Amino acid sequence: MENSKEHAGIGNGPIIVTFAVLIFLLFCPFVQQIGYFVTGMVYFVWWGIITSSHGIWRDKKALLWISAPVIAPPLFIILDAFLSYDVLLGLLWLGLALYSYTYHVWCNYHLNKAIPSIRLDILSLVTVTVYIFLIYSMLNFIHFIIAMLFPLWWLAITSSYKTWYRISTWIWACIALFLLLFVPVLFMILDAFYVVNNVISIFFAALFAYSASYYLIIKWRA
Repeated sequence: MENSKEHAGIGNGPIIVTFAVLIFLLFCPFVQQIGYFVTGMVYFVWWGIITSSHGIWRDKKALLWISAPVIAPPLFIILDAFLSYDVLLGLLWLGLALYSYTYHVWCNYHLNKAIPSIRLDILSLVTVTVYIFLIYSMLNFIHFIIAMLFPLWWLAITSSYKTWYRISTWIWACIALFLLLFVPVLFMILDAFYVVNNVISIFFAALFAYSASYYLIIKWRA
C-alpha cells in the first residue's frame, strides 16, 4: 500500500448538511420514530466521506469501521426506555463526532504510520455537536467540558500550522490556560443569574472569538 500525505480538509459543505439534519431531527417531533436510523445513515455518509478522502475503498480494514453505524441505532432504541429522546440523540451525535475524528486518525496512521494533526474541520464538527449536546443534556460538569475546548482549539490550530516556536503562540497558550481555569468559576457565577442555556451560548461565543482570532492571526503571519 502506498503512503499518502495528509489529505485536504473535508470542507464546510458536509458539516453544514450534517447539522441541518440534526436540527431537523430535534425540532420535528414527527420524525422521532426514525431519528436514530436517520442518524445511523449520517454515520455511513461520514464513513464514506473520510474513506473517499483517504482513497481506501478497497481496504478490508476500513470496512470494519462500518460496524458502528450498524450497531448504534438498535442500541439507542433499547436505551430509549431509560433516557429521553433528546439526550439519546445528543449522545448519538456526539458519538458521530468522535467516530469521525477517530476514523480519520486511524486512516492516517494506517497509511502513514503517524498520528495526524488535529483537523480543524472535524474539530468544528466535534465542537458544534458538543454545544448541541450540552444544551439538551444539562450535565453537572458542563463548565469543565467547555473549559477544555479552549486549549484543544489552541493545540489544533498550532499543530496545523506548526507554529510551536513563536512567542505569540505561547501567549495564546497562556490565554487558553487562563480560560481553562477561569471558565468554570465564571460559569457558576453567571449560572446564578441567567438561564443555563444562555450561559452555555455565551461561553461558546467566547470560544468562537478565541479560536477565530488565533486562527486569523496565524493565517495572517503564515
